[in-house]
This record gives sequence, C-alpha cells and structure tokens, in this order.
Amino acid sequence: MSRNLADFKFKCNRCGFCCSYLGLIVNLTPRDVQLLARTLKASARDLLKVVGFYQVKAFDESKRALIEERMVLPPLKTNKGFAYIGLLKHEDGRCVFLQGKKCVMYRARPRICQSFPFSFQEKGAGATISIGSFATTNCPGIGEGKPVNVAKVKLQGKSTMRDISQYKRFAKWWNGRDSKDPRHWTPLILLKSMLAFEP
Repeated sequence: MSRNLADFKFKCNRCGFCCSYLGLIVNLTPRDVQLLARTLKASARDLLKVVGFYQVKAFDESKRALIEERMVLPPLKTNKGFAYIGLLKHEDGRCVFLQGKKCVMYRARPRICQSFPFSFQEKGAGATISIGSFATTNCPGIGEGKPVNVAKVKLQGKSTMRDISQYKRFAKWWNGRDSKDPRHWTPLILLKSMLAFEP
C-alpha cells in the first residue's frame, strides 16, 4: 500500500474470494446482529441458521493472545467454551449469504464486510487505518480503479471503531456475568442478549 491513503487505489471486482475463504471469520457485533435480524425479519432462533460460533484452539497462551489480537474482537463465553461469533460458513468456506459471486445481504452486510479491505485499530482518541494482511496478499482489487475517497474511509473507520467499542462493552458484560448454569451461556441466549443490547 502507498504510505499516503489518498494514493491508495481499490475497486471491488465482485470475485467473491473474501466471502469464500475458509480461514476468514466475518465477526459480528451487536449492531450487525440487530441489522441482520431486522433485514431477515428473524428471531434469535432464526439467526442460529446464519450465525456461527467459532472456537479457536491454541496450543499455548502466547498463540491464544496472538489470535485474539488479530481477531480484534474478544471471544464470547458459551456453554461449549469461548467462541468468536460470525456469519456462518459452508464447509468449503463460502459465506451462507454468497450466491454465485453475489452477496444477497449486500445492503445489510456486517461492518467488517463494509470496511474491506481496510482495517482499523484504536490509537488514542482516533484510529489507525491500514490494509488488512489478507487483502494485500489475496484481493485482486488492490491497486485497481480510482484512488479511494479518504473522507469516506475515515467515516467508515469512525463507524467501525464505534461498533468495536460497543462490542467490547457487550463482551465485558456478557463474559463477566456470574452464572455457572450452562443454560445461561447457550448461543440462543447470547443472540437474544445481542438483540436486546443497547449501545
């Protein structure tokens, strides 16, 4: 990537690769879950058909910390252990909303999809903007088309950081609850809680 964001060119060519790569999880925030539910007119139980709970097994704590740093969002406690919540994928890695090379939920796609290929990290009162490592090595749209609209990218970054902050507040509350009853940690209860969560 060019050091100057104003010189960076990107044009999505709708190849669907980022939507079908097995190694990527499209993380979901409470805002994303709420938007999915409204768009699909779905209950929390219905959302279980399109939302996945991904457990990452690490051999040691240093690897676990690295995974959590790369994921940006912390895992959430479930009755089967900590998991990352994301869009469900087929066994071959394709997102459940990918039909051919087209996203059927494009207008209501999660913030992480809207932000691609950019990645945002907290830095003081603002955010750093970078190009995700997956995008730089796999996306054919990098370097194509016109230079990006810097104002739009910064606005996207602001929205993304707000959603990340909201998610972290939710995760702190959810993971900090004082219950040893596994029925209180099911994916269904988690989704109901995300739907009810107010920023």
